[in-house]
Amino acid sequence: MASFLPAAQYAKQAHSMPGLRYMTDDEYRIVMEAMNRCIPPIKCPLMLRLVFHDSATYRVGTNDGGPNGSIQFETDRPENFGLKRGVNVIRQLQEEVKGTPLSFADLIALSGAYAVYRTKGPDMIRKIRIGRKDATAPDPEGRMPEETFSAPEQLAAFESMGFGPTDMVALLGSHTLGNKGFGEPLLFDNTYYTSLLKKPWENSKDPMASMIGLQSDRVLPDDATLRPIIQRFADDNDAFLHNFTQSYIHLTELGYSM
Repeated sequence: MASFLPAAQYAKQAHSMPGLRYMTDDEYRIVMEAMNRCIPPIKCPLMLRLVFHDSATYRVGTNDGGPNGSIQFETDRPENFGLKRGVNVIRQLQEEVKGTPLSFADLIALSGAYAVYRTKGPDMIRKIRIGRKDATAPDPEGRMPEETFSAPEQLAAFESMGFGPTDMVALLGSHTLGNKGFGEPLLFDNTYYTSLLKKPWENSKDPMASMIGLQSDRVLPDDATLRPIIQRFADDNDAFLHNFTQSYIHLTELGYSM
């Protein structure tokens, strides 16, 4: 059984993480100008998905994988379908920020934070540290949570990365963006959770019901561990945004431990 450090505790300790630091004012200005040019709102769901698929290969037990830019070598994997477009955006950003120390992996982490901000979510950009080392080869296969996973299987997958149940539920709130059927596709809020509780995929009168969410989304509200967290985030958008911010920062710093 893997141990995990909850994001709230992690955030208190992360200030001393080796190899990572906050951006200077000039670095922030340069990367913001570049992201404004390269990431229109329509690409925001893609860029946020890219972050998770780059980072979720991390394993506590072996201390490998994680937010290292290896996704650029993994776009042919079935679970990463469509992410080549996101990798190409990062390559554009690399050209835009030449002369800065920002790595490929840094730009992925920053782009996801920008995507949340651009869709009216919390502004985390200055909270994202830089200094990640880029991988030169793909991470091991078979580490991404599958779309058919049960709730216990998802909990186990996230625990192997170093996340607890609240972190997992908060990060899955990113599904509110895009075309999964949860609210406005370009508005980052807690609609994902209110939708989970309503179970719109069970509405036999809606011809689009079967298109709403993934199987791995639909099993969440019936899990005794997860339902109270889903209910709390459905009732309190600020609580969701606060927890998402902490968990997202943790996600982008997996492997950079004390």
